[in-house]
Amino acid sequence: MREIIKKIAYLRGLCEGYGFDENSKEAAVIKGILDVLDDMADEMADLADVMETMTELLDDEDFDDDEDEDEEE
Repeated sequence: MREIIKKIAYLRGLCEGYGFDENSKEAAVIKGILDVLDDMADEMADLADVMETMTELLDDEDFDDDEDEDEEE
């Protein structure tokens, strides 16, 4: 995830370094794309956190014990 965030920051830096006229249509499109990429990276990080939490819950021994008890009944 960090690699994606670094790449987005790199692209943002390239755009600033090229000196796009911030009032141009092209700059507005590129800025919009980079903003969407930032949002997507944030959402992916949130999903990774949720997946990690779910994995921890599923790996929890108490959950496994409850499953075994249900199967015995």
